[in-house]
Amino acid sequence: MKRIYDEVVSTLRRIGHDEGILLVMVGAPLIYATIYSAAYAPEVIREVPIAWVDLSHSPESRSLAQKVAGGSACRIAYAVPDLEEARHLLYAREVYGIVFIPPNFAEQINGLQQSSVTLFLDGGYFLIYRALYSYLATMLTSERIRVEVARLIDHTPSFESPVTNAYPLDEVQRTLFNPITGYGSYVDPAILILILQQTLWLGIGMLRAGKKTYALWETAGQGIAVVLLYLPTTLWLFAVNSQLFYLPNNGSPLSVMLFLLLYLLVVVLFALATSRFFRFREEPLLLLFWCSIPLLMISGVSFPQESMPSWLYAIGRVFPSSPAIEGYIRLRSMGASCYEIREEIILLFVQLLLYGMVVIRSAIKK
Repeated sequence: MKRIYDEVVSTLRRIGHDEGILLVMVGAPLIYATIYSAAYAPEVIREVPIAWVDLSHSPESRSLAQKVAGGSACRIAYAVPDLEEARHLLYAREVYGIVFIPPNFAEQINGLQQSSVTLFLDGGYFLIYRALYSYLATMLTSERIRVEVARLIDHTPSFESPVTNAYPLDEVQRTLFNPITGYGSYVDPAILILILQQTLWLGIGMLRAGKKTYALWETAGQGIAVVLLYLPTTLWLFAVNSQLFYLPNNGSPLSVMLFLLLYLLVVVLFALATSRFFRFREEPLLLLFWCSIPLLMISGVSFPQESMPSWLYAIGRVFPSSPAIEGYIRLRSMGASCYEIREEIILLFVQLLLYGMVVIRSAIKK
């Protein structure tokens, strides 16, 4: 036990005197968590500039423009006379969408004919594209229903019948778990889970790079030292940082705490088991850069599980972050119980045993 205690103290001293490891294991989690949380803090996109091309110049087209400009999702930054000029603005990223009103817009509406409004949206930014499309489609649908109600009123003596025909179903929407439908509340918890794994994996890789084997007491001391070092970091990421940026705060605090502790232990063993493959301190840095985004994608959160090959999703189950992301989101965002995320917990325990066996076997061979 004394040798393990001495190794814990020695490891903490090494980390404290090594600026590179200290930056990765202490500074990086705090910096990255703050940057990502602040970037997604606005939750929803507002005031996206668009170009308005009105070839109708009619009261109907001006009424539609006022309705679109009255919302918060976008603003009409440019009213241009032709589509070619609007395209130049779109290519220059001065605007992110174009609304094109055809010349016969008013005549078709007043003649009870079907008219068309063309949308050109920049697909280079998914969130902007989604926000613009949802908002403009809603505005156009609302305008269509208004015209339909006005047309029916002209042909029926009462007001109730046209409204009933235009709205045959009473639609009530209730958004579960993410009421403001913000992207940050959805993806930021997953990013925090991944930050914990990647920085810990990188730090242990730098700490143990160049030495193939360690004795069992050395490995135990290093693992305990890293766990002690990351307990305050975990508290900051999932308690303080989450509160500062108003991330979902559902679920039992005890369940969340035990789940994160299990995840931390699995990640430490995973990092210890794979660190023997790093010969130089620089190699873990390269690993961090190329695998972080793929790991987020194959976790099944950022990219739908149903849309990826089953073998690719299975590869993601090898890494602790994949079941941890799913489990943590269900706990924190959906208010699930530990029993309801038992599959993720069981997989983390399986990883705990497998990576623990690898670490012990490597140490015994020493």
